[in-house]
Amino acid sequence: VRTLGETDAVAVVELYYLGVLNSDVIFWQFDLDKSLRAAKIMSYNESGKRQGIPNWWHKHKGNNCRLEQYFFGGHLIEDYDKPIAIVESEKTACLMSVFNPAYIWVACGSATNLQDVKCHSIQEYEVVLYPDHNQYENWKSVADKWDFEISKDCEFWFEQGLISKGDDIADYYLNL
Repeated sequence: VRTLGETDAVAVVELYYLGVLNSDVIFWQFDLDKSLRAAKIMSYNESGKRQGIPNWWHKHKGNNCRLEQYFFGGHLIEDYDKPIAIVESEKTACLMSVFNPAYIWVACGSATNLQDVKCHSIQEYEVVLYPDHNQYENWKSVADKWDFEISKDCEFWFEQGLISKGDDIADYYLNL
């Protein structure tokens, strides 16, 4: 709420169906058919930085299920006539939906979680990848394979001293 204001914060919670468990955020993953695939539970400190490692809803509830992740925000893809922007972090997708609403912002969940099974499901859409600083080369092969566009913005912003090592596109906007 401090970063976005109450109106935008509520809109993000409603758009992405964010949940709360104690003081942690639940990032639900729904696919194109709006079927629940997974839910990542993350803890954040007062400054909005991630604390510890993620927990998963099925483990929290004691279920032994096969985890079938999808893009966080994937449920939005068919509802809007906008290009898709893929980032690593769920928090970044939420923030960018306010900072730059020209895209449908989705997250793959980690630097190594931009997987073929997910990309295959959106290959017919206009897609732009926005890797975190120092991940451009790792994501370039995915962009080439699926004919997605890829942004070098974080590499440029780091070189210009506008973001720190490992930061992402939301960090750039937060620093403005």
